[in-house]
Amino acid sequence: MEENLPPELQVTLFRMFQEVTMNIARHAKATNVCISIKNDRKAFIMNIEDDGQGFDTTTAFDNKHTGRGLGILGMKERAAQVNGKLLVCSAPGHGTIVLCTIPLSPEGQHGQ
Repeated sequence: MEENLPPELQVTLFRMFQEVTMNIARHAKATNVCISIKNDRKAFIMNIEDDGQGFDTTTAFDNKHTGRGLGILGMKERAAQVNGKLLVCSAPGHGTIVLCTIPLSPEGQHGQ
């Protein structure tokens, strides 16, 4: 029997997926995007990689007044609200990897 994720988690995951794909469409200038989603009942893992222009993650969030990086910060907050983690790896000229891991079972929730 297939088990569905709770509706509030579905919405959170959809919004994060939407933000990542919109960022790729708007900014990355990517030729290829690879999306991997896994649900093993212990954790939900979403990995999205692009071969776009990338960006410097050390300075992307420095100036909050420009609004740059707020989408990623929002995704990190959404992941944290469901005890998950969001990791963004990127460098200029090397594309971007966004990895979101959300525990689904007590054994998957570290530090709880």
